[in-house]
Amino acid sequence: MSIDSHQKNFMKLIEKASRRHRKHEVFRDFCEVMAIALSNAVDKRQFEKRESRYFEILKKYEKEEFNLFPEMFAEVVNSLADKYHDCLGSIFMAMNLGDSWKGQFFTPYSISYMMAKMTFSGLEEKVKSKGYIELNEPTCGAGGMIIGMAQSMIDIGINYQEHLHVIAQDIDETAVHMTYIQLSILHIPAIVIHCNSLNPGKTWSDWSTPAHIIGGWKYRVGTNLVETISEIKVPLLMPAKMVNAMPEMGQLNLFS
Repeated sequence: MSIDSHQKNFMKLIEKASRRHRKHEVFRDFCEVMAIALSNAVDKRQFEKRESRYFEILKKYEKEEFNLFPEMFAEVVNSLADKYHDCLGSIFMAMNLGDSWKGQFFTPYSISYMMAKMTFSGLEEKVKSKGYIELNEPTCGAGGMIIGMAQSMIDIGINYQEHLHVIAQDIDETAVHMTYIQLSILHIPAIVIHCNSLNPGKTWSDWSTPAHIIGGWKYRVGTNLVETISEIKVPLLMPAKMVNAMPEMGQLNLFS
């Protein structure tokens, strides 16, 4: 599993932030904090609850430690800007963090990409017939298969930002945050759900990406997506606009 320079920088920063904390806890907190920062920029219905959780995590860290988080986030953004891949999943595996998550394992991106190309055939026909493609990923991990799907669409000239909508689910909360961060950076319209996909009644939280909210997908694929995942049949009314929804670094100042 190859690691690029931005991922290496991320790993150095997490080591620096881990002098008083365990590495897997810093990684977990980073993922949750950045997911909250991205969500609260666009999803106001959950703002207060998530803002409270944000400051609860902040209290665990000294200012110098917590201010490393935006630097880590910038490395993830730059890594994903260079190429399509599972940036956070690769870092997780390279740092052997799975031992702290009961053996959590993320499929190498090369395999996820290959599986996406093999599994999702006839993409052009599906887009022509419906206007967009629906992808339901019940065990999303860090989002590698979804990113592979997006890259597969780009490979054949289809803009996934306009013609793909994703429902991603996982039982692991950190995996949900990892997926949400990466899909948000890549501007993939999606709802990422923390739930037990084998028990539809066990849903703990949902995370709508900026592309989902800004693109108006709520009105294109149904108003109650989390409650009616299996009933997303409403045709696309108009393509989502391509909007750079990434927050500026100034929006990620963690201490005033």
